[in-house]
Amino acid sequence: MNDYYRAREVRIRERMPADVRYDNPHEDLWAWFRHWDRELPQWKDRRLYARQLFGPAIETLAKRSSVPLPEREASGWQRVDRALSKARAQLGLASAEEDFQQIGLLCREVLISLEQAVYDPLLHSSPDGVEPSESDANRMIGAYIAFAFGGSSNEEVRAHAKASLRLALALQHRRTANRKLAALCLEASSSTVAVISIIARPT
Repeated sequence: MNDYYRAREVRIRERMPADVRYDNPHEDLWAWFRHWDRELPQWKDRRLYARQLFGPAIETLAKRSSVPLPEREASGWQRVDRALSKARAQLGLASAEEDFQQIGLLCREVLISLEQAVYDPLLHSSPDGVEPSESDANRMIGAYIAFAFGGSSNEEVRAHAKASLRLALALQHRRTANRKLAALCLEASSSTVAVISIIARPT
């Protein structure tokens, strides 16, 4: 059991996030035994000691994201990939409504940066005839897809991209934002990046 304990301690310390406090001073079970024998003769004191020692780390980790999100290949657009990475990190750390709202803001920035990367005003005209501003991801999405992915399927693809933007905006302003909605928003934005990457890829 002592070998198992020591090996587990190595794994825990290797995988523990840098911002989570983990201060187990007992390098093996004999160290535990000596401490308990000298300082904590009663079981109730030992239980309290263990809760105080491990409780903060357990509580912090329990609040972290347990929603599985598939890993995706980098798009190659540096600003897009950087914002997606920040959103993923934020989801792992988020615990309050404001934290989840921040993920909505990051996802919106992902989509704006994505469309800025592919949109060319000389080539792509907005379907409604209005020239989009630098932050108008909705029109840039529509203009780019209509030009680069013509045919009867482009409306469904545009709807997919626009829905991810609406979800990001809704999350950003939702005062009851939660982890599940934030995870959905992040996955929707990641999916849109993947879709645009496919369209932009040379055939």
